Amino acid sequence: MDVTIEIKSGIFDLIASGTFITYPSDFVSLTLKSNEEPLIFIFKFENSETDKDKVKKALRQIDSNTLELTFTNYNNSVGNYTKKPWAIGTLFKRRLYIAYLISGISGVDYKKVEYSFYLGEEVANG
Repeated sequence: MDVTIEIKSGIFDLIASGTFITYPSDFVSLTLKSNEEPLIFIFKFENSETDKDKVKKALRQIDSNTLELTFTNYNNSVGNYTKKPWAIGTLFKRRLYIAYLISGISGVDYKKVEYSFYLGEEVANG
């Protein structure tokens, strides 16, 4: 028996979602595999001593298939999340977005990461 599910939210098509718990390390690598080139996402977590209360995110392209997503001060046990999907690239000639909820785990240097990858609008030269 072959069963599939499609999830849409407005113009967005959900293509992958999940949850993982980080282990204290420099990064977590997540690979999104498709019939195009695999996309590798490096999730990095940092703490800022100077801006302890300021939550920040940053995106850096490592190479044509690898993006580094850095999350600074994501320590709240209730969680920090995207207020709207974050555009991080393209896939299948469509804009690729990520939505997330990242929660700090009290007493340890772990994070719980809940993520969803969405395809959005078509792009030229994607």
